[in-house]
Order: sequence, then structure tokens, then C-alpha cells
Amino acid sequence: MEPETAARQSCPHYVTLRLTDALPRTVMAAWHDDVDRRLHMLSEMKGRPLDPDEERTLVQRTIGKVERFLDSGRGSCVLSDERAAGLVESVLWNGDGERYRLHAWSVMPNHLHALVTPLGRRDIGDVLQEWKTETTRRVNQELRRAGGLWHPDVIDHEVDHPVEFARIRATVASNPEQAGLHEWPFAGEESRMKAPGLTMQ
Repeated sequence: MEPETAARQSCPHYVTLRLTDALPRTVMAAWHDDVDRRLHMLSEMKGRPLDPDEERTLVQRTIGKVERFLDSGRGSCVLSDERAAGLVESVLWNGDGERYRLHAWSVMPNHLHALVTPLGRRDIGDVLQEWKTETTRRVNQELRRAGGLWHPDVIDHEVDHPVEFARIRATVASNPEQAGLHEWPFAGEESRMKAPGLTMQ
């Protein structure tokens, strides 16, 4: 039960994209099973089906297990090459302020996190497809590689509370340090960048 990409406009989204080989199927299957078990238990405790907000909250609480595994640096870690990480970061910056608001980001060796708000008629799916297509093209060209870069599944949830927004923004920007990548330059938040001071509306 992968968290579905939502399409509501003007709401920040916390997204995680991972490289194709970053997360073994067994790990993801175990996470799905854990989420399903927790959803069932909570529903039984409440004596009713969970509403979408309750489900989303529970899923978010368990995502940390997946993210800790990603931070362990499994797979090919194509983005540990600073040329590739820099290209991915530049793609994220490219549409900031025009097609979306990039509140925070971290490009890790085998995944990326971002806190982003689509602008105009775009939804989060449009933004992610743009990122995946352009980063794959540019990284493959730079590293003289071929094939897909990103796994099709995306972890995505809406961030609709200012306290959660502030917490996630700080967490995303500090992810490299938390994972032991000291002085890793490919992460930040808007207050550190040339972009205007965009904040949650």
C-alpha cells in the first residue's frame, strides 16, 4: 500500500524519490505488511474504518523505517558522484518560483527528499515527472550511462500544518548530516538560497 501521489494544488508535499536499486523488494514488502497490519489494528481499536487523514498519519509515522534504510546507502548510489548530485540539484532549482516552490531539498547518494508546492495548474505528479525525466537525461549523459534512474514508486504526502511543515523543512535540509555525510553540499532550504523568502501560505 504505497502512499498515493495527491493532486491537490497549493499544498506543500513531502516527497522521496529513490534510485531503481536503492530499496530491495523484500524491505518494501515488509514495510507494506507493517503498514497494513497497523491500519487493521487501529481500525479494530476504533471500531470503524479509518478516514483518509488517519491513514495518512499512520503511514507517515512508519515511513521513517524506509528512510533509515535508504540512508544506509544501499545500491549503486549513482548520486554519490558529485557531478550527478549537482545536476539533480540544478534541475530542482530550475523550476523554483515558476512551476513550483522548492522549500527544502536533499540529494542523497541513492535518493532525494524535497518539500515542494506545485504552482498554477500543475499538480505534484507533473512536478515529479519533470524532475525524473530531466535528471535521468542529464545524469545519463554526464556519466555515459543508459537506462532508468528512478524507481517508479514515490513516497509522497501532503503537509497541511505549519508545525509539521517547519519540522519537515529542517529535517530534509539536514538529512545528509544525519546520515553521516558531513559537508555534503547538495541540500538546503529556501532561507539559504537566492530564491525569495517563500513560506507556507
